[in-house]
Amino acid sequence: MSILIVNPFGIGDVLFTTPLIHTLKDAFPEGKLGFLCNKRAAPLLRNNPFINEIFIYERDDFKQLLLVSKLEWLKGFSSFIRQIKKARFDLAIDLSLSSNFGFFLWLAGIRKRIGYNYKNRGIYLTKSVKLSGYEDQHVVEYYNGLLELIGIEPKYQDLELYLSDEDKQCAESIFKEYRIDDSFPVIALSPGGGASWGIEAKIKRWPEEKFALLVNKIIEKYKVTVIILGDLKERDLLLNIETELQCKVINLAGRTTLTQSAAIINKADLFIGNDGGLLHIASALKRKTISFFGPVDPKVYGPYPPDETRHIVLRKAIECSPCYRGFRLRPCSRRQECLKSIEVEEVLKMINILSDTRKNGYRIFTE
Repeated sequence: MSILIVNPFGIGDVLFTTPLIHTLKDAFPEGKLGFLCNKRAAPLLRNNPFINEIFIYERDDFKQLLLVSKLEWLKGFSSFIRQIKKARFDLAIDLSLSSNFGFFLWLAGIRKRIGYNYKNRGIYLTKSVKLSGYEDQHVVEYYNGLLELIGIEPKYQDLELYLSDEDKQCAESIFKEYRIDDSFPVIALSPGGGASWGIEAKIKRWPEEKFALLVNKIIEKYKVTVIILGDLKERDLLLNIETELQCKVINLAGRTTLTQSAAIINKADLFIGNDGGLLHIASALKRKTISFFGPVDPKVYGPYPPDETRHIVLRKAIECSPCYRGFRLRPCSRRQECLKSIEVEEVLKMINILSDTRKNGYRIFTE
């Protein structure tokens, strides 16, 4: 059986697919697995031993071609469909919730196409399950639920991420370059995140001034190194670190690739950050995490599988939260109270709770 999985969404969504990937490889050990995703998420799959081929679909690239000319767009789109068709897939598992991708898969000659039928957009699917939105269970469970359509029981729940030796070596070199003392804990911290939300990403973030105050308090209280991670746009989010403490804070935002950041997180003892791709990378790498959730339901999109000894989610359960439901974000009348009312002292308390044990090789945070 040759199977193509389609997930054009963000980093977290692609990682949520990894238990499904592993189950499919167990069910069809001699089969071929392909994955269609965007170019930002693709590096997270390049070292996955169960994926044979990756196909990149970047909507903005096709839009640019259309601006050049309709002919250039047609050439690019035809080449994209030919690549998929050439791979001769027997089955497609379409997680896009879009009729466009179902149409692409039909054009590519994939006879069996399964997925969720959201708002009647599954018209090109040969088997589907009705869906109004992801609610009441995690996205991983929704993805695994589609296996029923092909008579397979889900076997795996944990997110999976496989790092290259090159990225691991890069992380080692960074630790040496900055003379990070391995005898003390390391915290990887992400004050940004949520890039897949575009201009609305900021509403998913704990206030940056509180992040800066948290870093100051952590460095004052613990013998640790804090490494700030994120993309170039997020590099200046934390400018209020007290000067005398800056030697213990390393700002790598915009200086490492996504997979290099993952390798750094893998060497950390704790990840602290917003709901976003780096949080789910930390979860896939079995790191301890403290995360901030506001408009999004952590039961649906949070660290998975849930484990209170490893993952602590901070959120204020006010009556309007979560306001992101049915893939729609409702206007906020409370000025992000669900995030802004989380205090720095609460985070410090959670650090103490997570550092209370030596389980899984984590180092103790000492004052």
